[in-house]
Amino acid sequence: MKYFKLEPTYKKSLVEFYTFSRPLSDLMEGAEKDAKAFLVKEIGWRWGDFTIEVPETDDEIAEWLEYKDEGNYDNFYDLAVDYGLTELTEEGEDILPADKTVSELIEQLLLPDLDDDCILISEDFPDAQMNSTWDGCWEDWSVRTSYGAPDFDEEEFDFEEVEEAYCEEYEEGVESLGWTFDDCEYEMHCNPMITPIDENGEDIGEPMQSENDE
Repeated sequence: MKYFKLEPTYKKSLVEFYTFSRPLSDLMEGAEKDAKAFLVKEIGWRWGDFTIEVPETDDEIAEWLEYKDEGNYDNFYDLAVDYGLTELTEEGEDILPADKTVSELIEQLLLPDLDDDCILISEDFPDAQMNSTWDGCWEDWSVRTSYGAPDFDEEEFDFEEVEEAYCEEYEEGVESLGWTFDDCEYEMHCNPMITPIDENGEDIGEPMQSENDE
């Protein structure tokens, strides 16, 4: 297995979102039956890092392929075609690049592009494992509504009650107020820095980053 450390190139660029939901009709009259309200806790971190594992051996690749997209692929070639990892011959046939191993192609899929300046880590790279975040710089609560639903007037919402419930019992405290915890997601609002590491998290190679940041 190959291991990589993913971290931001600029401080205060890592953002964590906790999302809770409930029917919008609980908060305002006249809301459509299927409209939802989303309570979002946003935390900005000065720094943080994630580990991304890339299968390397035939057995590791086979195991990875077995669970990728809920096991929808019987072989790597079909996955490579769907994810744009192949090359076209003059006859228009998709083939795997001759200059890259299967592990290198998977690495291309699992690691962010160095020139990406906004990375939805949880959404686009769900295999990334959060190691640590530190030095919170800001913490905000907001209420949003589902697409097409009317906006909610946040001045009518008791954020103090939510903050107290979260401080006492975290997600369970907020759920006791009638919300349902949906997810915790991370975003990186800058170009990434990616460093090869060993299984213990120790650096074993030089950090890779966009030429614009060097």
